Amino acid sequence: MEAKKNVTSPSGTVAHGSAAVYAIWDISNVTNSDLPITSLTLTSKTGLPSGVATNTAYFSLVDENDQSTGLTVASASSTAGTVTFSGSMTIPAASSKSIKLRVNTTNTGIWPLGTQMHWSIYAAADMTVTDGTVGWGGTVWSIPADTNIVTLP
Repeated sequence: MEAKKNVTSPSGTVAHGSAAVYAIWDISNVTNSDLPITSLTLTSKTGLPSGVATNTAYFSLVDENDQSTGLTVASASSTAGTVTFSGSMTIPAASSKSIKLRVNTTNTGIWPLGTQMHWSIYAAADMTVTDGTVGWGGTVWSIPADTNIVTLP
């Protein structure tokens, strides 16, 4: 299973929003079997505002068609700068899916002017896949899978 930044992943200044997309990854299954992802931890390399604390309501994942991925937010930590999703998202054999991280940043008391986010699938252990190797796409090691830095205006 290979993870990499999608070429359309946002960069630079991105507006506040209730379901704004701040990072996009492509997840590619290079095997001949469907592989379910059962957990995924995303790390903000710039940290998360302290006001996020452990509030999971700010975060969601959708696919390239803006539909639920089947992974729902299980925990968040402003101290660690992480958001963990659990559930099940299947990547069909020999295909790719895109996942988009949506963050509700409408509360400018928590998400003030100048807040930066730099999201990453930081380590292979941050993605749990049934019967697959995370980070290896057959020819390239893809972890960490860093997206672009975005800044709230």
